[in-house]
Amino acid sequence: MNVSTNSVKRFFNTKCYLAKQIPRNLKGKSKSSQEWLMRQLADPYVEKAKMMNLRCRSAFKLIEIDDRFKVLKPGDTVVDCGAAPGSWTQVAVDRTNANRAKESNNTGTVFSIDLLHFHAVPVSNDD
Repeated sequence: MNVSTNSVKRFFNTKCYLAKQIPRNLKGKSKSSQEWLMRQLADPYVEKAKMMNLRCRSAFKLIEIDDRFKVLKPGDTVVDCGAAPGSWTQVAVDRTNANRAKESNNTGTVFSIDLLHFHAVPVSNDD
């Protein structure tokens, strides 16, 4: 994936809320919530998604599928139904060249829809 200016900023951000913090007070949380939180903090794909400026770690599933089977090609039209939170849309925009990142390739189109509200992917055609 292309490195955007947002992901470069992420490397140089000095704010403390981006630092990984281990929760200290889990009283009142159910056992399953505690286990989920600890798994989230230990998951390497969660950290990798943050570094690549992806909305969630499920984007790596689509990246792996596309790397293996070459489903998305520059110039393709993609309809992403159930698109929230938008990480698959981010991958589709990059892989179909909908963001016009590569001048030599065809430009694709990505339509993303969902019943839930989610923030538009900045480089998609449905802004």
